[in-house]
Amino acid sequence: MKKKIVSLALTGIMSLTMAASAFAYPESNNRFVTESGQRTGSINGDHQYGRMTLKLDTIVWYDNYAYASLYEVCPGKSRNNLGTVNVGMYNREASNNFYMSGACTYYAEYTKVSPEGAAVFSNLRIQNFP
Repeated sequence: MKKKIVSLALTGIMSLTMAASAFAYPESNNRFVTESGQRTGSINGDHQYGRMTLKLDTIVWYDNYAYASLYEVCPGKSRNNLGTVNVGMYNREASNNFYMSGACTYYAEYTKVSPEGAAVFSNLRIQNFP
């Protein structure tokens, strides 16, 4: 009888553990960016898909634009650029989906291209989808 109770208890605990990981909340990092070189914080990969989104909030000149590059950092390897998204006068928001390996971390880096002193304000977001 004790073996059955212990077995049921262990089965219940394992089920709850698996359910908790299956319904984990997505991890994300948002950043209001204005200057080239600014980055989001890093998020962990977990063998799932993620998305990088760059949204242009304010633009002053028609020839201003901005882009964000997504980077993967894995132990023992050099940083890997997974791609970029571009925004400008006529496309104010852009996204890119990507696969996130379990042992790696991911962040996005912002670059603006504009005349000296021109304002370009953007929101940069990186997130994963469990």
